[in-house]
Amino acid sequence: MVPVLAVQALLLALSSGCGGSSGSGGGSSTPASIPSAAGANGAILGNVSELIDDTPLAQVQVRLLADGSDTPAASTFSDIGGDFGFENVPRGPVYRLEFDVDGFRNERYEAIDLEREPTLQLEPVSLVSDDNAGLGGLAGTITNAVDGLPVVGAALQFRPGINVRDGVIAARATTDANGDYLVEGVSYGNVTVEVAGQGLQTAFSTSQVLGDIIRDDQNVAISPFVPAGETRIVLTWDERPRDLDAHLTGPGTAGSAPFHVFFSQPDVSGATLDIDDTTSFGPETITFDASRPGVYRYTVNAFSQATPDELSDSGARVQVLRAEGVIAEFFVPSGEGNLWTVFDLIDGQFRRVDTIGTQASDDDWFAPETRASR
Repeated sequence: MVPVLAVQALLLALSSGCGGSSGSGGGSSTPASIPSAAGANGAILGNVSELIDDTPLAQVQVRLLADGSDTPAASTFSDIGGDFGFENVPRGPVYRLEFDVDGFRNERYEAIDLEREPTLQLEPVSLVSDDNAGLGGLAGTITNAVDGLPVVGAALQFRPGINVRDGVIAARATTDANGDYLVEGVSYGNVTVEVAGQGLQTAFSTSQVLGDIIRDDQNVAISPFVPAGETRIVLTWDERPRDLDAHLTGPGTAGSAPFHVFFSQPDVSGATLDIDDTTSFGPETITFDASRPGVYRYTVNAFSQATPDELSDSGARVQVLRAEGVIAEFFVPSGEGNLWTVFDLIDGQFRRVDTIGTQASDDDWFAPETRASR
């Protein structure tokens, strides 16, 4: 772990001069480059938009701070598309971001760790306008990510900010016999929802509170603990489109053809589609053994899609879990098409693809390395 003071000595570019513009028309789309000593550095990339209509927000000041420091190490501004980023970031410390723009509640994004992935694409950030100031509420259903059943007696804790794993708790709730919860009297803005239940892996999710409104459908899928040696992929999304489908392909057994797990073929040797959701939100879950040599590919198809960009606007989120917890997380990128190619898994290592296009043939479900052996 790199000491905070050492990090501050390395990160010399501060505020207005670092990768952004303070003029009108949006900042530069080039990530802020942070001068640093030689070593294992990474990048932090993200996007910021307005919650109500999902419009990208330009000229949001984004400050990068090492955990434990109140002094910004670097600063940039979001560009006209809401994109921002920091390059050459030392990978030792844990970081947080602060977001500041007139007319919106200031926010913070915590527990940013580059050790897991050197180029980290953050969860999209939705800012809440001061027009929605006040106290509001959240309601939703907690479901089991493997069987889709409601989780009774799950304990929920709500903390101000994004990806906040400890500290001040703004509210608490417990799910009822239907897996439903309701919490009121929470200040407007982003909150991190922590959900815990007996025999289940603790889950974290982000919701936004609006003053004088109870936002329903703030659902969370929570996974049972993953057995040693297995990998689980959980897909969730918003109300539209109604039906997203998870597809996993990978090497077959003993030299046989590659497998393909999806709604029409939910169970093959070493891989199972645990649940197929067709009525919005998910979860859609696949559990599999990733120990075979070869390339596994995970994709998401918009089975029901009304517009070319409905998949990219779906709020889809993919979490990959093993016995030790969440090991990777992906958020749907922008683009037109019905196919989100999320990642490949090769010998336990992730190869991020993270592109949206149009599904043209059955080859699109498979990584290039496995297409010839189908």
